[in-house]
Amino acid sequence: MAKSIAIHYSDLIGPDPEKIVLTEAPAVTVDFSSLKEHYRQLGERHLQNVEEFVRYWREGAEEACLEPAARIAIMTDETFRKTFGETLPLQRRPEKTVAMAVWTIGRELERRSSKLTATNGERMKGLLLDVAGSMALFSIHDAVLQWLREGLAEPKGLALIDEFYPGFGGVNATLMEGIESLGRTSETIGVESRGASMLYPRKSQCSFIAIGEGVDGTRKDPLRCEPCLGARCLYYQLGGCHLTARGGKP
Repeated sequence: MAKSIAIHYSDLIGPDPEKIVLTEAPAVTVDFSSLKEHYRQLGERHLQNVEEFVRYWREGAEEACLEPAARIAIMTDETFRKTFGETLPLQRRPEKTVAMAVWTIGRELERRSSKLTATNGERMKGLLLDVAGSMALFSIHDAVLQWLREGLAEPKGLALIDEFYPGFGGVNATLMEGIESLGRTSETIGVESRGASMLYPRKSQCSFIAIGEGVDGTRKDPLRCEPCLGARCLYYQLGGCHLTARGGKP
């Protein structure tokens, strides 16, 4: 059963910036069509393994493993610049507002995936479970953008005019620490920076979205990992590369 995303939302511009409201976004759905196509090309035996995994996912693993949650905070462009610096690649327009978004699938999938991967006869299931978790993470990103677009931007005649989507390389630990501190992500959705250039749990991501007058400028094509290993990457070999999952090429 697909789970709705628990969104912890606050308006840092309004009269009560400390208030965090709990709401929901549409349920997370994982589309396995690209994964099936990847294994179909490898042969019938490989495809059967994937179809068996999809049944495992649909018949209980999805419900047991996913704990989708997001933290969204709305701020002025001035607050964004003062908090995170002047160098982040987001449109500089004083009249715009900025949404900081952090999202996660939780900790359980990673725990279960690691256990299965270390168990004789279950390694492939554990690896595919990890792939499914990554696919779910990208689905949450789409749902967060939809929630911002339909709930905050469009009712005011505005659009999501730009997005800075870190997390694939070249992001420093200071940025992640600032995100955790401003968003209080540890206490709201259980996401921590731990002094590193990534977030924990490992299946967690973040982005900054500019809201203002104009046309939609959120990323339509996913970013490459840095560095991108192409066909040498285990995720690519497993059929879980986020580029190929969305119709692109590494």
